[in-house]
Amino acid sequence: MKKIVISALSGSTGKTFVTLGLMRAFTRRGLKVRAFKKGPDYIDTAWHSLATRLTACNLDPFFMSPQQIKELFIKRMLFNYSGEEDFEKPCDLAIIEGNRGLFDGLDTEGSCSTAYLAKTLQAPVILLINVTKMTRTIAAIVNGCETFDPELNIVGIIANKTGSQRHGKLLNDCVKKYCKTEFLGFLPRLVANPILERDTGLIELAEMEKIDKTLDELADFVEAHLNLDQILELASVENDESEQITTKILTNQLKNHIKPFSPSINIGYIQDNFLGHLYPENLEALKETGAKLSKLTLNNTNNWNNINGLYIPSGSVEAFIDSLNNLLQTPNGINFWNEIMNVLKDLSNKNIPIYTEGIAGWLLAEKLIIKDKTYAMSGVFPLTAHHNHKKRGLGYVVATTKQSPFFDNNTKVLGHEFNYTNWTLNKQTLVNHAFELSKGSGLYKNDNSLVIDGLFINNTQLNSTQIHSFANIQWAEHFVNLAKSNFK
Repeated sequence: MKKIVISALSGSTGKTFVTLGLMRAFTRRGLKVRAFKKGPDYIDTAWHSLATRLTACNLDPFFMSPQQIKELFIKRMLFNYSGEEDFEKPCDLAIIEGNRGLFDGLDTEGSCSTAYLAKTLQAPVILLINVTKMTRTIAAIVNGCETFDPELNIVGIIANKTGSQRHGKLLNDCVKKYCKTEFLGFLPRLVANPILERDTGLIELAEMEKIDKTLDELADFVEAHLNLDQILELASVENDESEQITTKILTNQLKNHIKPFSPSINIGYIQDNFLGHLYPENLEALKETGAKLSKLTLNNTNNWNNINGLYIPSGSVEAFIDSLNNLLQTPNGINFWNEIMNVLKDLSNKNIPIYTEGIAGWLLAEKLIIKDKTYAMSGVFPLTAHHNHKKRGLGYVVATTKQSPFFDNNTKVLGHEFNYTNWTLNKQTLVNHAFELSKGSGLYKNDNSLVIDGLFINNTQLNSTQIHSFANIQWAEHFVNLAKSNFK
């Protein structure tokens, strides 16, 4: 399988716009390109999906074992996601975008790093380096990366923010003299990043106009300055024996697998202009456990009466606030919003399983406060959500379940958070919690100074933590079983 990892020395080095340019450039050449993103991310993968016109996939060593990573990678290269055309036509090329610096992981050993992922997949690595005001030092950096981990296959370098042709020639001469790895091209400085960034990642797609034009311009840029034929040749690596065996097993499993689909069990999920940051594998897990899935929106609750469960993923803070303000300014907008909130509370009171992540939990509070504005919510929980522009928690989460409708008791749950919300209990009432966190910020600390997350009432659970089904296999089974128990 042709595969290549795009890495860098740190974050915010231009790695994403180079990756997007390569994805779109190879797609324009007629290749079927599958995009992968290392780590927890929704926004980059949304861009990747548009660049390749195929759904992008997250690969995360924190959530997945090496075997799970290999299996998911091969599955996505061999078979499309549900709804994509040519289900059984394999992909031609995998482009995997790393995150942070190449060797940056969770500890001094570099666990869960981009380098670790590349070695797990036996994928060659291209290193992007910001060469601003740099000459001979480039050789020391490249040589250090080459020798730091001899098992890592670094096959090429891309210079970013090159000052001139003369600057590029000097960089090339230095690397040729001291290093094994060669340059694949020299990108000139851009006046501005073509894709803006926020604290939580790239600017949301909905906020950018003429996205295809932007992606094509990125493709034009990399085509003009990089050797794409050489990159494609470097991506051609022989499958190792374990990859060949996994490919055969997965091919047989997926071709012969009959999903235990039960059209009577209908789990809705929200994906609209308000919310929708979710992993496709979470939906697949629910479907493969026996649920029919219905895509719902907060703007239309007509189909909500037919669901036996509701999954509400997180989303962009800015997109949620803009969508809510726009709705409330329409004629009868306030009444319509109150109706939506009443439907949510009614579903919870009927014990319909509801599972929320991240800012979707705002919907279940009594009120949401953003700056000087207060918004009425469903009031399922006696909570006030205060949106804080200063982050409370950003990164991975490790939790232990105490009791939960959606998980076994006393088990480890892995997740991540993009937490900018302060939560306040409005009543001194006992509210059950599912998670106690050893890593992560959660909802709040209780009187015993334990970090709490996963409040639940009836079969409704409110979580700051966002999960991936690969790390929490029991979640889908519990969710579907709860939906079955409420089926009439």
